[in-house]
Amino acid sequence: MAVIAIGGDGTVHEVLNGLMTIDNARRPILGVVPAGTGNDYARELGMVPRDPATAARSLVRAFTRRADVGCLEGATSRRLFFGVGVGFALMSAASAQFDRSLPLPARLSYFVGGVVALLTFDAPELSVTVDEMTQSGRFMIVHVGLCRTTGGGFCLTPEAGLHTGRLHLSTVSKRGKLTGLVQWPWISRGRRLQGVSIVAGDRIRIEGERGMLIHVDGELQRISSGIVEATLMSSELEILTVR
Repeated sequence: MAVIAIGGDGTVHEVLNGLMTIDNARRPILGVVPAGTGNDYARELGMVPRDPATAARSLVRAFTRRADVGCLEGATSRRLFFGVGVGFALMSAASAQFDRSLPLPARLSYFVGGVVALLTFDAPELSVTVDEMTQSGRFMIVHVGLCRTTGGGFCLTPEAGLHTGRLHLSTVSKRGKLTGLVQWPWISRGRRLQGVSIVAGDRIRIEGERGMLIHVDGELQRISSGIVEATLMSSELEILTVR
């Protein structure tokens, strides 16, 4: 049996969290028809966002494959599961701004939201631990990626994927607003500029101020404790994919 999520990454997030409450032996297969704004999870499955009818027909030639699932603890009173990624600092501020923006094409919506957010953004002090390695400081971007892209196609973690068995982390240290804008075309393509780090790990812990804002697959959350930890559940979910 398969469950088909028709929508964007937020819809997939809700369906994924529902599926993960079902015992593994009885858990349905997840399929996606991209009909949202970002569609990064669908893009990872090879379901290039088009009109929903065309995307639905492509499911006929899809095959099943086991996929990794991200698990986040500390965001709420229960574990959250994610398929695309978790964003901090500018990534969450841009998501909040995007929610208030006028409807625009996907990448343009996120870009405009990011530019507006950057103009009033103050890089937070965070401590980021990947396995046993910790870096602390003020960050423009911290993004935990399960997919290569986020925000409708921005490639912050180019070596990530649903079958790698690792979480991937992109961090961008604090920089001036103008520098951030000028460098964004390279940062959003996964280029390793000065102050940009992209690494992989099994466990990623982020510590910041109480009440900090994050997004999980584009869904906003405030973290009362200021501490979250992401882990990977390898090959936990069966999906329909065309690649």
